[in-house]
Amino acid sequence: HRFDELLSRSAREAGVTILLLSKLTSIERARTHEWDVTIADAQRQKHLLVANSVVDATGRNAFVARTQGARRIHHGDLVAIVRWLELEEPPARPHTMLTVESCVFGWWSVSIANRMLVATLYTSMSMMRSAGATSDEWWTGALSDTQQIDRLVRNCGPTPGATRVYSACPSRSSRLAGDG
Repeated sequence: HRFDELLSRSAREAGVTILLLSKLTSIERARTHEWDVTIADAQRQKHLLVANSVVDATGRNAFVARTQGARRIHHGDLVAIVRWLELEEPPARPHTMLTVESCVFGWWSVSIANRMLVATLYTSMSMMRSAGATSDEWWTGALSDTQQIDRLVRNCGPTPGATRVYSACPSRSSRLAGDG
């Protein structure tokens, strides 16, 4: 969040108008080749804008690009199996925020915030399927192949939190740039 705050401050200092807690409600290319943009702010007040160009900074969702017909092109089958766990004891090194470790199943990242540990296994979906394992079974099996991550997870409570699977494969938009 700190990086986003610094980026926002720099943009504001450069003359950009910042609308926090706002939502893009519509964007259309006008016949003049300008963009007609409607944004609703936190009080649901609509702001109508006209822009010569638009930068889609919506990340992997590529919301603006998709409204213009772009699609995601995925490469590979990397997934992130994420599990949230509550720490019973604070870590021995509380300033440690991120640990990364590889194993034969893929690689791990563990981040700690407050008393919550987020353990993520990055792995191949086809490897997991060929083993006939569920995401929970694969996550647990991969955990036993680690040293640092296993030790961190053992410091957590007996009841694991939610486990979710997300696509993490490299991808790109079918359209990376264009007029406007």
